Amino acid sequence: MVKLTEEMVVARTRVSDFSAVKKLNCWGTDITDVSILRKMKNVEVLSLSINNINTLADFQYCHKLQDLFIRRNNIKDLNEVCYLQGLPNLRNLWLGENPCAEKDGYRLAVLRALPNLEKLDDKVVSPEEVQTAMTIGRSLIHPLEIDASPQSDVVSPEDIAIEYIEETELGRSRRYSSSSDQRSFDEIQHTHEEYDPDRRNANYNASSSHHYSQNNQYAYELQNGQSKNQSKDDTVCTESRSNNETVATNTLEISKVHLSTAHF
Repeated sequence: MVKLTEEMVVARTRVSDFSAVKKLNCWGTDITDVSILRKMKNVEVLSLSINNINTLADFQYCHKLQDLFIRRNNIKDLNEVCYLQGLPNLRNLWLGENPCAEKDGYRLAVLRALPNLEKLDDKVVSPEEVQTAMTIGRSLIHPLEIDASPQSDVVSPEDIAIEYIEETELGRSRRYSSSSDQRSFDEIQHTHEEYDPDRRNANYNASSSHHYSQNNQYAYELQNGQSKNQSKDDTVCTESRSNNETVATNTLEISKVHLSTAHF
């Protein structure tokens, strides 16, 4: 980490009283820490391009700043621009070639946060562009407000999905703590099976024997007995008729024999 020190400021400005510094040029020195800017309340021009600065927080103390050149640094969060909203004299900002400048809607978002800019990234800002930015530009949130927000109260969709899955798995793996709980569960299951027509039909066995009450059993046996007797009588009649027909046939054949003998 390279820090902007008092010695570096004095060497470049020839001024030891930091409140009297008006301009500071420290571009291309790999600076990462510029917290010393908090002492330069009256600085008007800062040229800090081609360094490794990752925040604009220290610039909010430079109340008379007019021109800020900070391109090609390491500012990733576009919300850092909000630190410059308290600088009423800021008219020229060159923030391009930072990671935050590569995001969609970058220019309109910056102009909405800083509508008093006259030039952004070496390009003149027109009143029409500012009006467009105020209408459709993305609203930035101050980093301090983001840090102060209760992040623990925010529930994301992924958390909801995980919670649902955990509850489902808990329900599947439930174990009963006592025999009474298990007995109640078995009774409920038995009731469902008894009154569930789909379950009853699925368990029906077509080959199983039917059960009757005492009276119905008697009627059933009586009916079967009558059917059996009727069948027996029909069989006897059939056999008798067959025997009679056989006897008649034999008698006719004997008569034919006698007639033939008498003829001869």
